[in-house]
Amino acid sequence: MWRTNGQNEAIELFENELKTGSISHAYLLIGPKHIGKTTLSYDLALAANCLETDVPCLECASCQRILKGLHTDIFYISLDSSLTGTHEQKTRTEIGIDDIKKLQQYAGLPPYEGKYKVFIIDGADQLSHEAANCLLKTLEEPPDNIILMLLAFDESKILPTIASRCQKINLKPLPAKKIEQILVEKHSLDAEQAAIISRLSCGRLGWAISCINNDTELQSRLDIMNSMDNLLVLNIGERFSYIAGLETGRKNIDRRKAESMIDNWLTWWRDLLLIKNGCSESITNIDLTPLLEKWSKLLSIEEIKNFIENLQHSLLLIKKNANIRLLLEAILLDMPSKTE
Repeated sequence: MWRTNGQNEAIELFENELKTGSISHAYLLIGPKHIGKTTLSYDLALAANCLETDVPCLECASCQRILKGLHTDIFYISLDSSLTGTHEQKTRTEIGIDDIKKLQQYAGLPPYEGKYKVFIIDGADQLSHEAANCLLKTLEEPPDNIILMLLAFDESKILPTIASRCQKINLKPLPAKKIEQILVEKHSLDAEQAAIISRLSCGRLGWAISCINNDTELQSRLDIMNSMDNLLVLNIGERFSYIAGLETGRKNIDRRKAESMIDNWLTWWRDLLLIKNGCSESITNIDLTPLLEKWSKLLSIEEIKNFIENLQHSLLLIKKNANIRLLLEAILLDMPSKTE
């Protein structure tokens, strides 16, 4: 039983390849964060190593060990999870060559307890230049009985020579109604809350499910939206004080938190643009409709469009390792200033 929802084309592809014994040695899964890339990768790992005929069964010894994170042939690499175990105390901005060298070492050995060794690189678009070139060597001459799952958001950052050696699968956002249905039927969420979360998810089922038993994400998002409401009426000094307050002790502003904040701000400003153009039924933040309608009357289309472009450019600069505090201060310098 595949745990992945809504990615039927990808599941059908995997099922056919498993039945015919033509499983590829490498796949490139492209899609936004929380779209389901990791779940689908683990589903393939389950199916490829399942001991039953109807795969994945989720109940056999192999499936259970994978689900519990105990299987010795399943490996996961991300910015937060290393094969080398050397960066636990430091947040990485890229996946380095040491992880890929360790991958090559493990890949050269036969599976220990399963049929396939499965390597999941969550953030293949965040490989360092050296790591990407090192991985290319494995893709050029892949050992038998390995499956490489490369997960990426920004396909443009994948070396063409790597992409050409993988079977590419694009994961598409799910319709809000589909996510709403899943939340109600499979997770027993009430209809009103399911409608809000499904719209906020922007088609990302994984994000929607993560919010069900965790109010932190939703509360954080609400705090961010309220900050935008306040920042628009503050002067420059007060705005800079807000940015300074995001730093804790001697620690700089967390890069990923800043990126998440800008992402949320983008949905806020996009909603303003939709309302300005008479498309209120398509807004994301439906629980903030009165607030958005208020600001849509106070801001011009030109101001909204210019600031959206500013936020989009800022996200690109974050990925290029820009100084976060200076970047956020520049954003607030360019933000329109209004009196309610």
